[in-house]
Amino acid sequence: LGGTLTVSQPWTTGPATCPVDAVANATFNFIKGGTMQSYVPSGDTSGATDVGVLSGYFTSGDPVAVTPGRLYTDAVLTVNAQSVSLMGAGPGATLWTPTSAITGDVLRVQCETGSYVGIQAGKFGGFTIDGTNAGTGAVGIHYGDTLGGQFEDLVVANFTSTGAIGIHMDNHKYWTERTVFTRIRLLNNKVGIEFDVTSTGTASFEHTCMYSV
Repeated sequence: LGGTLTVSQPWTTGPATCPVDAVANATFNFIKGGTMQSYVPSGDTSGATDVGVLSGYFTSGDPVAVTPGRLYTDAVLTVNAQSVSLMGAGPGATLWTPTSAITGDVLRVQCETGSYVGIQAGKFGGFTIDGTNAGTGAVGIHYGDTLGGQFEDLVVANFTSTGAIGIHMDNHKYWTERTVFTRIRLLNNKVGIEFDVTSTGTASFEHTCMYSV
C-alpha cells in the first residue's frame, strides 16, 4: 500500500448514544495492573479535568478496564507505552465526549520512541467516541507504528467537520502490521477510516484484518 487510502463515509445512521447518561458522573473503577482503582469523573464539560487524570493511568504493560459512564476530554490522550490496553464496559455504556478544544487527535496510539524492535500494541475497545462537539479537523483515533494491535466493540461517530477522520491509520516513523478490527462501527464521519504515511513512515499495513467493520 503506497500513498494514502481514504474511505469516504457519506451515509448516516443516527448519532451515537450512551444509555447510561443518567449516571455519567458515577464512580469509574479502573483495573490497572491487577489493582482496582476508583475515579469519580468531574462532570467538567470543558474536559480539562478528566483527561489529565486519565493520562496518568497508562504505563507500559498495564491494562486499564473502565466501567460505564461519560468522560469529557479537551486534549489528546496519548498512549506510547508498549502493550497498554484500554477496554470500556461496551460502546453503549462507556462514552468519550471530546470538546471543541480538540482540533486534532482524541486518542493517539503511536509507539514511535526509540529503535523499532517489533513493539507489541495493546487492545482498545468497549467504548464510543462521539465527535459531535469536537473542533474542526478532529480525529477520533490516530494509530500507527505498532505490531499486533486490536480494536474490538468500538464506535467512532459524528466527526463531520472539514478534515475530520474517524480512525486515522498512520505510519509516522515505522510501520503498522497485524492489526485486527472486530465489530467496529464508523457512523456519520467525514472520513470513516484513512490509511496514510507521513514523515519517515513506511508504506506497510500488512496482515490488517477487518471483521464486521
